[in-house]
Amino acid sequence: MTIITRSPDSETTPFASDQLTSPFRGLHCAIRFRQRQSEYSNIELSVLLSNQIPRLARSPPILFNSSPSTFHERYQLPQLSTPKAPASQTLSRGIRMLELLADATGPRTIAQLAEDLGVHRSIAYRILRTLEDHRLVSRDETGLVQSAPGLAVLARSVQRDLQSAALPELTTLANELKMCAFVVLWDQDECTTLVTVEPRHVHAAVIQRPGTRHPFDHGAPGIAMQSSLSEAQWAGLKTGHPYRAEARAAAQLGYATSIDEVIAGLSSVAVPIEVPGQLPAAVAVVYSSGSAQLSNAAIGERIALAARAIEAELG
Repeated sequence: MTIITRSPDSETTPFASDQLTSPFRGLHCAIRFRQRQSEYSNIELSVLLSNQIPRLARSPPILFNSSPSTFHERYQLPQLSTPKAPASQTLSRGIRMLELLADATGPRTIAQLAEDLGVHRSIAYRILRTLEDHRLVSRDETGLVQSAPGLAVLARSVQRDLQSAALPELTTLANELKMCAFVVLWDQDECTTLVTVEPRHVHAAVIQRPGTRHPFDHGAPGIAMQSSLSEAQWAGLKTGHPYRAEARAAAQLGYATSIDEVIAGLSSVAVPIEVPGQLPAAVAVVYSSGSAQLSNAAIGERIALAARAIEAELG
């Protein structure tokens, strides 16, 4: 005997008869669920023909209206969880492929991408073709896959106003301090670099690439963004990260510092950008520990000027 369950957005799920207890062994049953407001509000059990229990064969279908928990407890049926709106697996795999290519140090083969995605090569190939059609990935004459210029078109729309306001200030800041200057956005559990400017006429400098991510609770940018909020405001965001003691100190100083927190041997100084209605952000510089010719206070003061100029431009 098989019990078949259906929901509006799910496929049929069978249960073997040995999962059921009397009196339903040997019966052909169909359980139909109707979902309303994310909860099952009605369960219909239609008991159809049965060779084991002749009287049920002469009876009309039986209808039970009860809560799911009561129903399952009474008849010891397999418990079913309330289904949620299913995520698009194909879309998720396509985005994951883009992430793999972004993190790769060079072009990848279809076989490598399929292995990383945990799918057959034919599935990876179909995803690849779709991304190619949208100019998000490209293949060379040998079949190697890499990110395509179409991604730059998408990236330019991310916080467009902030990028435009920050770029001239970052350029001036990077060349004055002889350090890589960049803007970082709060991205849930991570800090994501939005835009970067490298100093000119410098033989060696630490480079922070756009799109670089690191844990929010590591590094000066995260501390700076946290310092722009009170502890009560931070708790209200329910980020799962505690309010750091360094953030309290940064709120007093006006800038945050970190040494070896993200990458060993590197230091950073950051100042928050405070614009109502905008995601938490920060202006920062990164440099080799011990190589700075200015004090942290002097660097922080100069970054603060850039942050205030960006805020004024954003209004």
